[in-house]
Amino acid sequence: MSNSRQEIYQASGPVHADVVTKSGDISVRMGSDNEVKVSLKASSGNAQALLENAELHFDEASNEIRIRTQPHDQFDSLAGLTNLFMKSLRPGDLDVILTLPEGSSIKVVTASGDTVTLGRLADVDVTTGSGDVRVGDTVNSVNVKTGSGDVVTGHVTESLECRCASGDVRCDGAASATNIHTASGDVLVTAERSGDISIRAVSGDVRINVRPGLVIDVSGTTVSGDMGSAIPLDLSSGDDDDDEGETVSINVVTVSGDFKISRAS
Repeated sequence: MSNSRQEIYQASGPVHADVVTKSGDISVRMGSDNEVKVSLKASSGNAQALLENAELHFDEASNEIRIRTQPHDQFDSLAGLTNLFMKSLRPGDLDVILTLPEGSSIKVVTASGDTVTLGRLADVDVTTGSGDVRVGDTVNSVNVKTGSGDVVTGHVTESLECRCASGDVRCDGAASATNIHTASGDVLVTAERSGDISIRAVSGDVRINVRPGLVIDVSGTTVSGDMGSAIPLDLSSGDDDDDEGETVSINVVTVSGDFKISRAS
């Protein structure tokens, strides 16, 4: 008896994927054409029932695909997400492996599954109760809300919004607008171009690495942590001969964590 199910659809270009799981992991990769491939994998004893009951729907007109590993539930409210989390305490769900055309977007809601993307997506939106989020390569925007889990992103061009109750956050290429709120966890951000970075942290260290040549406009406060910079913080001039006049604005507020700025290597 098979523990997997695969469906293939033909899109006319980038698609929007909407995925809801209970505890299953979500993996997204890019294909070489406009083919959309969905693979569902089960590891529990009731694999056949889970595979048969999973809801998959592809709308050719709008290039949208909808995936529900647990059917007949609504998760567009706090009560719905709570219901999803309670179900995650019971065993049995499906992992979702998606192959999408380059430039597609994805929205994920999961109680306790991990989300991993590889390839050039447009927009990534993830809401998770307890699961890690890893966004690889370059994307236009990332919006993550997590109760407990680490968040790692590659380069984000336009907008990064991250709200994390408990977990570390790392961004390897800050967006034009980067906003991170975390209650408990360390934050590491690399700024490679001009933009605005805003970080609010209750408990956790904040470190920002800035590309050589960028001028830094910084303001920061901490109640019981240390603040320091390995580079001059004079807005009027950069500390590098190749300074191009681009400015990154950094605003950090932390209650009980250290705040450090250094040059990216």
